[in-house]
Amino acid sequence: MEILSARSVFGMLMALIEDTEEVVIASVDAAHNSAFGRLGLTDAALLEAVSDARPLITVDLDLFVEASRHAPNAAFNFRHLTA
Repeated sequence: MEILSARSVFGMLMALIEDTEEVVIASVDAAHNSAFGRLGLTDAALLEAVSDARPLITVDLDLFVEASRHAPNAAFNFRHLTA
């Protein structure tokens, strides 16, 4: 197994960021998400953005379960991917 340096990882992350369309979710829209009261603003914004075209990878089980309800093929539990 190859061990990557922090510089290498951040270089790959920067390339990914440069090639990715940034999606902006207004706080008012996230606050109207039904999960806002349970999961908070950031998770509610992620739920507004998740779709087959914009998958969600998370280790947060509550977020994963909620995302799976709305976009079953677009939510991935990172812990399952690494097991």
